[in-house]
Amino acid sequence: MSVSRSMHLALVIGDVGFHQAAWRLDGSHADQLARLDVFKSIAQRAEQANLDSLFVADVLGFDVASVESWPTNQLEPLTLLSALSAVTQKIGLIGTQSSTFNEAYSIARQFLSLDHLSNGRAGWNVVTSRSGQQHYGLEHLPSHDDRYERAEEVAIAVKKLWESWQPDAIVLNKHTGIYATAEKIQEVEFNGQHIKLKGALPSPRSIQNRPVIVQAGSSEEGRNFAAQHADIVFTMQPSASDAKAFYQDVKRRAVSFGRNADDLKVFQGITPFVAETIDEAVRIKNELDELTDYTYALARFQLIFKTLSVTIEQLNQGFTTKQLQQMQETEKSTTALKLYQLASSRATLKAVLNALVTARGHWTPVGTIIDISNQMQQRVNEYCTDGFIILPSDLHHGLNGFLDGIVPHLKRNHAFRDAYTGETLRAHLGLKY
Repeated sequence: MSVSRSMHLALVIGDVGFHQAAWRLDGSHADQLARLDVFKSIAQRAEQANLDSLFVADVLGFDVASVESWPTNQLEPLTLLSALSAVTQKIGLIGTQSSTFNEAYSIARQFLSLDHLSNGRAGWNVVTSRSGQQHYGLEHLPSHDDRYERAEEVAIAVKKLWESWQPDAIVLNKHTGIYATAEKIQEVEFNGQHIKLKGALPSPRSIQNRPVIVQAGSSEEGRNFAAQHADIVFTMQPSASDAKAFYQDVKRRAVSFGRNADDLKVFQGITPFVAETIDEAVRIKNELDELTDYTYALARFQLIFKTLSVTIEQLNQGFTTKQLQQMQETEKSTTALKLYQLASSRATLKAVLNALVTARGHWTPVGTIIDISNQMQQRVNEYCTDGFIILPSDLHHGLNGFLDGIVPHLKRNHAFRDAYTGETLRAHLGLKY
């Protein structure tokens, strides 16, 4: 395939795979979710493959009942990434932290500290939490609008804090006894509706100036947030045509906010099922699907569509008009929208649950190394995306198929770098400092 654009690649790390049943496979490492060794090995393999970054997701609304069927991330993202920063040298380190329940000053200090410890490789994935309020002493979850208003204020305050030290603030004059010029450290005063603070961080800017900001979400508010504040927007786009429309839309919005279109990178989620033959790839996916606990999958589904009335007896049936209406009335996350679209296409409940437990609505190609690599290249060349965040189905076939199959093929086609050319995450992404 003719290649005109080189892509960016990031890898989700921190669990045993994106498929709900991944932990049930032999060699899944499900007994090591709270240990560093397995993630250290994955991180070092990803760095050897020259990936742009690792990406640690997080959900603050921990559902105790879910542990019966699906072990979720057990390690807090920044703690895990701090440990991985000591055993890697160049790969980026993107961690998730909620703007809904965390204070701007704490976010700014923690991510800038990781940026210093990693020599400029840190990134903050901003999320607005849709659950977990009880863990933070709140009786009710803030509304969708309030969550995004708070996220806006948090992002502005965090960026101001990261830039509170001028680049030449540190003098380090041992002869005169002057370490830094106080006048070149600006105290930030922020008085918003949700965030109020006054002060400066005790740390200077990092070598990449400030951590990279990532935003995951495709709602109207999410698109505007990304266009104004993010360096990367992480999106769920199973359809190439929808991906291209999203790409054009957020780039246009970035320009409308006075930015260059290339200042905002679009990364699309992908869970590839890859093998030497299509039959083997299908077998790998079917093996995981057959291990799915549909009773629990349905419970997860109903957490998304809280007003939906549906039972496990409907597993091999489609959705009624009333059920589709109930789904449509739910507050729309991107996952909810993609699942509703699938249900509306006359898919059975089982097919919709498989989409949920496999990739939550992300692109899920099934095929050979060559076929999937070519499809990825095509999406990049046709400006559907600038790169991909890989959500491996499991840590065996899913992870190995990507690192040992897809990545080498992309390199042979000059669609992905053979070596790092910079030291920081901004350098990997081609972002200005």
